[in-house]
Amino acid sequence: MLGAVVRRLARLLATLIGLTVIVFLLMNLVPGDPARLAAGMAASQEMVDKMREELRLDQPLAVRYMHFLANAVRGDLGRSWVSHQPIGREVFNRWAATLQLALFSTVLVCVFGLAMGVACAIRPGGWLAGGLRMLSTIGVSVASFWLGLVLILTLSVRLGWFPSIGKAGLSSFVLPALSVALYGVGVTARQTETALAEALLSNYIRTAWAKGLPQRAVIFKHALKNALIPVVTVLGLQFGYLMGSSVVVEVVFAWPGLGRWIAEAIAYRDLPVVQGGLIVLGATFVVLNFIVDLCYTWLDPRIRLH
Repeated sequence: MLGAVVRRLARLLATLIGLTVIVFLLMNLVPGDPARLAAGMAASQEMVDKMREELRLDQPLAVRYMHFLANAVRGDLGRSWVSHQPIGREVFNRWAATLQLALFSTVLVCVFGLAMGVACAIRPGGWLAGGLRMLSTIGVSVASFWLGLVLILTLSVRLGWFPSIGKAGLSSFVLPALSVALYGVGVTARQTETALAEALLSNYIRTAWAKGLPQRAVIFKHALKNALIPVVTVLGLQFGYLMGSSVVVEVVFAWPGLGRWIAEAIAYRDLPVVQGGLIVLGATFVVLNFIVDLCYTWLDPRIRLH
């Protein structure tokens, strides 16, 4: 087991390095002179040349990448070309706001997605199951930014129940979390229903019924635990989706997170901020997948990491 974890950690490290390589190369393929962008369009040629030297743009690409990687390991992601502030300090604050929103949304996905999936699997032919399936279909079909605008118009502007912009208290999480969570609820409900319905037809479940175990024990202790293996994969991917979709939702709700920060940096062509933000988002998704892999062995000891 320990050797498998070490191998997975080695793959995790290799994936993170590959992520930094791809993002670094993409930023260097952006049209325009980075030195001119950093110095400003009104800067003199002398200032541009000085900026090129400070940014090490006169050095080979491989040397610049190694310098960037060495600094990134120490938490130094460079400085913003617009604010001239260290990116590492700001990216942590922005990442924390995005992570809080993603965690709040994931709680909604787990609670409502699992509950809807279990209800549909237990009573597949009832009117409740039909209504829940229709809701899950709507959740998968609706775009998060459009849903966010509808929620602002109805629950904030007309009814005044929740704030529409900014991050101020627990109530400010509700509308943006609902906007991004509805899709995950639909996907998780479908996956849970399919996996649980298949588990309920297994031989070990028939044995549990034959032993006279209560319905709650059969469903939640035996069937659902085994059905959660594919559901955990979906939840892990949904968490990555929630982090990624924050770019759109955070702009709609003026949420002070990493997604909105990256969007603003793209508008101002602040490439170091875009580069640092993308690396942090990608690293979060990679680490999360590693944690999901470890969860498999807890849910089913027969599964071993390779």
